[in-house]
Amino acid sequence: MRIHIVGFIALMASLTHFLIFCESKESPLFLPEIIDYPHQLHINALFEKADAAKYAQDYKKADAEFNRLLNEKLSTADSQYVFNQLAFIHLAMNNDAVAEQYIRKLEKISPLSERSVLDSLSEQADYHYNIGTLAYHTFKPAMAKQHLQAALAAYQKVYGEQHLKTALCWTQLGLLNWDFTTKLDSVFWYMEKADNIFKNQPSLKKFSQEAELGLACVSLAKRSHETGQLHCEIALNMAYQKRFKDSVFIARCLSMKGNMLKKKAQGEGDSAKRDILLFEADSCYRKAVEIVKNSSTLRVQEFYRDYIISKCWEKDSSEVFKNIAVLEKMLLTQPDIFAQPERLKGKYYFLTDNFSQAAYWYAKFWERYRTDTLKNAILMGELNYCLMEAYTKIGKYDDALYFLNKDLTLGTPYESKNISWEQLLTPVFYKEKLYQFVTFGEAGKIFLSKYQAQHRISDLNNALKVLKLTDELLFEGILTADEEAILTYQKEVANEIYPLALDVVYELNMAQPNNSATLDLAFRYSERVKAFLLYRDLVQENTQSNIPLSMADSIKNITSKINRLRWDNQHNKLKMNDLETLKVLQQQLDNCYEVIKQQYPRYFKIKIAQPIPTIKEVMTTLRPHQGVIQYSFHKEKLYALLVVNGQAFFHRLDSTKRLIANVQEYVNYLYRPINNADYNKKIIQIAQQLNDDLLGYFTRQLKGTTDLLIIPDKTLNNLPFEALIEPSKEIVNSFTHAAFLQKRLNVTYTPSWKIYENNHTGTLPLTPQILTMTYGETTDEGYLPNAMAEINILKLYFKDPQLKILTNSDCSKSHFFDNFSTFDIIHLALHAYSNVSDRRDNKIYFTLPISDEMYGFELLNHSFKTQLVVLSACETAIGKTETGEGTYSLSRAFLQSGVKNVVASLWKLDDYVASQLFDTFYAELSKNQPPYLALNKAKRHFLEQNRQDAVMSNPAYWAGLMILD
Repeated sequence: MRIHIVGFIALMASLTHFLIFCESKESPLFLPEIIDYPHQLHINALFEKADAAKYAQDYKKADAEFNRLLNEKLSTADSQYVFNQLAFIHLAMNNDAVAEQYIRKLEKISPLSERSVLDSLSEQADYHYNIGTLAYHTFKPAMAKQHLQAALAAYQKVYGEQHLKTALCWTQLGLLNWDFTTKLDSVFWYMEKADNIFKNQPSLKKFSQEAELGLACVSLAKRSHETGQLHCEIALNMAYQKRFKDSVFIARCLSMKGNMLKKKAQGEGDSAKRDILLFEADSCYRKAVEIVKNSSTLRVQEFYRDYIISKCWEKDSSEVFKNIAVLEKMLLTQPDIFAQPERLKGKYYFLTDNFSQAAYWYAKFWERYRTDTLKNAILMGELNYCLMEAYTKIGKYDDALYFLNKDLTLGTPYESKNISWEQLLTPVFYKEKLYQFVTFGEAGKIFLSKYQAQHRISDLNNALKVLKLTDELLFEGILTADEEAILTYQKEVANEIYPLALDVVYELNMAQPNNSATLDLAFRYSERVKAFLLYRDLVQENTQSNIPLSMADSIKNITSKINRLRWDNQHNKLKMNDLETLKVLQQQLDNCYEVIKQQYPRYFKIKIAQPIPTIKEVMTTLRPHQGVIQYSFHKEKLYALLVVNGQAFFHRLDSTKRLIANVQEYVNYLYRPINNADYNKKIIQIAQQLNDDLLGYFTRQLKGTTDLLIIPDKTLNNLPFEALIEPSKEIVNSFTHAAFLQKRLNVTYTPSWKIYENNHTGTLPLTPQILTMTYGETTDEGYLPNAMAEINILKLYFKDPQLKILTNSDCSKSHFFDNFSTFDIIHLALHAYSNVSDRRDNKIYFTLPISDEMYGFELLNHSFKTQLVVLSACETAIGKTETGEGTYSLSRAFLQSGVKNVVASLWKLDDYVASQLFDTFYAELSKNQPPYLALNKAKRHFLEQNRQDAVMSNPAYWAGLMILD
């Protein structure tokens, strides 16, 4: 919100400053970046009032002033200028018919021979700009492009690159190409050129409202929806402050903002937030329609269309078809520019899973639209995708692959050519456009569906081939894509692609069992599901870790040139000097990566150097008698990959409905146990069923294993596996007789293999340095009486100068950051808060009454060499769980910052139990036991001490404390 307010104030101040000066002789109209023909040498009093009104965007006053000048005795040159400005003004007010009249009057004037080439060229430029804009408004894109490009060339020659008219020309070309092209790269190029001028010339910023809309279009195409929304809001703020309120422009901004909000909603995991976003989007669409529904602009079709699409997503059939009827009535007297009723019907049926009807209507529209001169890339992409998906769903796989081919070549030089699959899988094709991994992911889905229907192993191999390429392209895209776009792709694409790849690998493993290459891929894709785990926080919170945009662009450009030359080399088109160029380019690319590695090491580690090990390499990392199990959910399925005793085993649970319900009920019970014998029996049965679902398949393989590392996914992040109960021949009615997994295995957890691989090598020194922080003995609200008991336990096993205790005023966030780097163990006995709805809102409090908070994301700006952090606070192992990213908890923040082991809690622990567990835990640490073993021994010791106690043996008391590697 702060950004929006500051931006709004800055815009208002800038505009006010401009309007004040427009009324004085020192008008900024005559700055070099604004001057035009009449003001080349000095202020031209003849046009001053009219120009001041025009550049203040008081178009009605400007119209009156310029029309008054027509009654004066003007030279031909001055008449040309006036007619050009009147045309410009009426185009700005969407009075296209009036603007055209002035353009025709201008065309009747013959230029005077005494006019200089410079003056003549400036008038020609304005004329081309006006003709081009009129053609754009009246949906003649070829004509518009021709004239706007002519205007741009002339403006650059007359005024240079940093002039207002040059910026406006770039803007119009960008918006034109957004509406009417299949080449989105041209939109990016034009809008970047316009934006650079407005950034370089602050005095021009007040004229940039259309450029802001253009940048919003670019953001939508790049999936940067938060950024796009901000551009829309800036443009709207500017438009509302103008003296002339351009209703069509305001409606375009509102509709575009609605698109951003709708896209954000589709990627939002929180249903309440999603509903709010959809409500706001709906409000934007309604306002856009209301503003222009009585106007003559054909863009009213566009705003109805966007509103209908929003209702398609809501599956509101009544509203959808009622408004389609409104559009169809319009088309009785209007050309179909934006309405597209067949497409809208196809969209509705597609989103309501009626794929036969969706294919019918989309195919009908595609036949008409594919040859339309006004077609654009976004809509063609939707058509290709929805036809591909619909045909897949109804089993017409060859038709699906045809439209997938069309989507891959859309907007490339190969669009109208018949390209084979073998060619599509070569770099020159798949690197022709950004983000082809989206479409290749769909190819994997089609081939898998085809295999499941026809059982041809070649289809399964084709699926694997394209998904391998998808994986490669997805990670290449990280180097040049915007942060928000990558996160959007993670939610929209990667969370589908990698589980899909697991489906393919599982089918291959079933068809060709125990293939080491297949099992390597199973581990790879299980880990890729969590591949962005470290990425989001590192880049978002620590901007110093990011690389300059210019460097990202260089990598993209060099890679593109290399791929083109490699393609030519494959087809014997490469000349000798091109081979030398290829070597030079490869060296430049290597140099870029080396610079990043040296200057941005964290970025290099997280975004570039992301090798995922083979099963054999995983085995070398594991301890003797240790196994690791990766869990990955995909829709109704759960994949489990166990690596143990030199082998790997891959299993799939085909229905997770019961599993998820059981996890939820068991976790709820552990959080708030109910002292009821009958209900306890049910809970024991649930714990046994969970053990069977999650580990039963691996019972034989786990024999002889002492340590088990769990890499959970989604809902499993909140489940303490050590509290699972192994099956028994006899009915177990009490926890005192339960065969808890804890009794047999030392269980540890990690959010991803990448984190474990990075952290597992640390060991505690023989005499570790320990820092402990707590509030001390105080009467303040929130005092923790048992925290001092924990300090006394530490004192019992570790003596000065090993142990440093910070209490009372010394217990502060600043003291924590001043001291943490020199300690091997940190014990924080403090209050904490974890928000399961907001990933950023996890914090620990250093002062009472609770204040002086440290948020988890703040840790990411620091690099810890600490071996162990003990978070003796409530719920420090929970937080918001993001699909494909894991749980954002305080414990995870410490792990990501380099801490080797973190002890944290899943729920509020009983004080007596906590003190018992910590007593044994620190006793074992003082004997140089590793932390994971110390905590597991502490739990087993507690269970042994309370083996006859039906209450204390309940896992709700002892299983909430967990250790993460």
